[in-house]
Amino acid sequence: MQGERSYLLGYSEAEIRRLLCQAEMLRPITERLLKRAGLCEGMRVLDMGCGMGDVTLLAAAIVGPTGFVVGVDRSGETIGLARQRASERKVGNAGFEVAALPDMEGLKDFDAVIGRYVLVHQPDPVAFLRDILKCVKPGGLIVCHEAYPRFPICSSPPLQIWQDVGEFLRKAAAHLPGVDACEDIQQTFEQSGLRKREIYYEIPVIQHPQSELIEWVASSARTFAPLAEANGVEGAAVLDLPTFEQRSRDAMRKAGSHLTAWLQVCAWAII
Repeated sequence: MQGERSYLLGYSEAEIRRLLCQAEMLRPITERLLKRAGLCEGMRVLDMGCGMGDVTLLAAAIVGPTGFVVGVDRSGETIGLARQRASERKVGNAGFEVAALPDMEGLKDFDAVIGRYVLVHQPDPVAFLRDILKCVKPGGLIVCHEAYPRFPICSSPPLQIWQDVGEFLRKAAAHLPGVDACEDIQQTFEQSGLRKREIYYEIPVIQHPQSELIEWVASSARTFAPLAEANGVEGAAVLDLPTFEQRSRDAMRKAGSHLTAWLQVCAWAII
């Protein structure tokens, strides 16, 4: 694939836990997007950059036993985990392959290609999408669920600890290679040759201090700390990351605040 690179944040045990937490938080948004875009029973679907298979398994439930979903990722470790999870859940209409898209025989004539948090990691998202389009039938779908990393996470009543972590993550995520393409995904789609498209946004909001969203943000701050340090982004020490999660829960409980995470970019187009 043109410009493809390894997942920048790695696959440590802590990162795998973060991705599982993230998947739980994002599942309702991704499910609504896939259905709204037109994913339905009987479709043959390609999940690009599938990781541990969360979106693959979600799509498999939508396309049903007459459909099939192929999840592809460069990491053999995560593909192994995805296969194990599919087996444990007895999902028979999903398969997983270690490959660099689209240079793999058989990755053609899909009814839809889907991906979550994939473009943000691409150094050339437009070239990536142009390559992916070769895998889809005429009239097929391409569906992207991305984050808007520079969008500030919020709290109301405002919590300083939440504002601080939001600013830290905004500055750190600015160094992800495809961040600009996600923030202006309409232009990214247009430059990729996608004309008939729809784009909307959702934002996760919580009002309970035990929510997994706080763990997701806390673990994201820990994951992004090395990237931030490598690019001269300060703030990790001030956040005191080992205690951040509990202090956030305590502050939220005391203030009665509600919290938001990042704006979620939901986009699809017809080939």
